[in-house]
Amino acid sequence: ILGQNVRDSHLRILFRSVDNDRSGELSMEELVAFMDDPVERMRTRLREALREKHGGNPKKLFKLADKDKSGGLEWEEFRKLVHSTLGLVDDDVQLTTVYRTLDSDGSG
Repeated sequence: ILGQNVRDSHLRILFRSVDNDRSGELSMEELVAFMDDPVERMRTRLREALREKHGGNPKKLFKLADKDKSGGLEWEEFRKLVHSTLGLVDDDVQLTTVYRTLDSDGSG
C-alpha cells in the first residue's frame, strides 16, 4: 500500500480491519500485530466476532455457513461467513491468505 495510489475507501477498510478495539485510533500494538502476522490478527478477529455475534459457538456457525452440507467451507462459504455473518471488512487478499492457511490439505 505504501507508495501506491490507493482510494480513500480502501484505506478506510484497511484502517477498520487493523483497529481491533474499534477505538478509531491505531495503537502501536495494533499496527505491529498487523505488520507482524496478518493471519494471526485475522484469527483473533474471527474469534472475537464469533464471540460477540454468535455466543462463541463455532459448531453452530460452521453448520450455518456450510451451505452445501459438505462438512467443509469452500472459499465462497468462508467469504460470506466473514463478511455477511460476522461483519468483518477485511478484503479478499487478506481472507485468501487466512483461508489458505486454514485449508491445510489444500482441498478448498
